[in-house]
Amino acid sequence: MAENKKKNAAQTEKDNKVENAESNKVEGAVKEEMTQEEYIEFLEGELGKNIAIADECKSSAQRLRADFENYKKRNASLSIESKQQGEALVLEELLPALDSCARAKTMITDKSALEGFVLLEQQLFEVLEKFDVKEIDAIGKDFDAKFMNAVLREVNAEMEGKVIEVFTKGYMIGGKVLRYAVVKVGC
Repeated sequence: MAENKKKNAAQTEKDNKVENAESNKVEGAVKEEMTQEEYIEFLEGELGKNIAIADECKSSAQRLRADFENYKKRNASLSIESKQQGEALVLEELLPALDSCARAKTMITDKSALEGFVLLEQQLFEVLEKFDVKEIDAIGKDFDAKFMNAVLREVNAEMEGKVIEVFTKGYMIGGKVLRYAVVKVGC
């Protein structure tokens, strides 16, 4: 054990001598072979090189930071858009069920069953309201192709260019059309 300690101490001393010898050499220049002015000039040149490298690294880090901030902003907006798209797809699939409730209400004669359908329809409307889904108000309004699809035209001088009947209700979510209203227009 004592022998191992002696070997380790000898190795450490040898390593220190090598380090000291290397510290006196600077990229092919030996401190002892230079005058003090030459050595200072050499060190100033090395310092200038290292400052340039540091400036380049700083600039690179700043660009990377800016790129990362842009990446985070882009991903945040993509995340929001993806969430909104997913919500719109699910809500759009609920609309036919809502249409079926409206049709079923007209066919049901039993009061308790009718009350059940009315409650179900109210719950569906509440869900749509939570997601800012609004019905497109069409009857009696001017036909607008941005929100409506005209499938029939009827000669009606009083209602020319206006919606006479709605076959399928249209809905909007946050200013975008979720489903176009299918209507009959007067001409």
